[in-house]
Amino acid sequence: MLSKNPLDIPSSKKLSSSEVAQALRLAIIAELDAINLYLQLASSIEDEKVRKVFEDVALEEKTHVGEFLAMLKNMDPEQVEELEKGAEEVREITGVETAGSAEPVRKGNAKSWSDFEEFVKAQVRNTVKELSLIRNNLPVIMLGKGASSTVFEREPGKQIIIPLNEVSVNFLISRREVDNWLSGVSDLSLPDVFKASRELVLAEDRLVLERLLECKETITYDVGTWESGDEVVNDVARAVSTLMSSGFHKNIMMIINPARYAKLLRVDSRTGLTTLERVKAFVSNIVITPLISEKETIILSSTPEVVDVAVGGNSEVDYIGPKDGLHEFRAWSSIAARIKNGHGIVILREK
Repeated sequence: MLSKNPLDIPSSKKLSSSEVAQALRLAIIAELDAINLYLQLASSIEDEKVRKVFEDVALEEKTHVGEFLAMLKNMDPEQVEELEKGAEEVREITGVETAGSAEPVRKGNAKSWSDFEEFVKAQVRNTVKELSLIRNNLPVIMLGKGASSTVFEREPGKQIIIPLNEVSVNFLISRREVDNWLSGVSDLSLPDVFKASRELVLAEDRLVLERLLECKETITYDVGTWESGDEVVNDVARAVSTLMSSGFHKNIMMIINPARYAKLLRVDSRTGLTTLERVKAFVSNIVITPLISEKETIILSSTPEVVDVAVGGNSEVDYIGPKDGLHEFRAWSSIAARIKNGHGIVILREK
């Protein structure tokens, strides 16, 4: 033991600033020793569950080192200068730029592992919200994270119960990225976070799209290959007319494959307009997604009377634990598309 026995220090004596700094140095030494101990033990343990516990505790101790060091920097300006000098010497000798070496001391702004988890959750939720196509363009009802099903009525007194479908994606973050964030580096790439968010968006939109296409109450029309602008406009006009005849006039929306959408960009030699411009006279909102087949196009009234999306878990993120020197997370959502009136949905299907 390098530290003094607590009994050697009178309990009535309050520590001076210099003595508190000494206490912080001793605490840092103890934490570093604990980190080495836990990692050494983990390397000799075959049971993955037990090993993960040791690795996780070692990670927490690293956070504690950062907390004690942050306080020491605030209490000992000379220590800050020496740390900066040491970083400069390392840079001159090796060319290595140490993270945060030129940063000013952040008083009272130490970051913790829980802060990093919240940061990751916000990154996933914001990215999913930005990338979502189909769900973002339909009415949404939030049920809460713990919901497992949703209940609604198509007719008075006739309840329909639909289970929420869970979709999830696992992703990894390196310890280096975690340490960088904890030390104040804000410019993180986190490529796996973006990739996982995109996969989660696709899984959510795919679930909604499958529900729309499998509903037996929707109206289906056979269409051709859309080789002419007039053919496209006539098919779209027919679908929209059908919706309006059923009383659905608002928020007319089209879901279309990119390859089929490209056919709308041709210019009509007679009018000088693209087919897209002519189609927009009927449909105000066009969603382009590769999730729908090139042979299918959906035109619907995007209103709660026709369809909405019930959401339980909303782009949630859970920390699983250390994995092969990395940190594993799980992003998940639980959703269900609720079709209230299939007559508000028209499917154009190529023959």
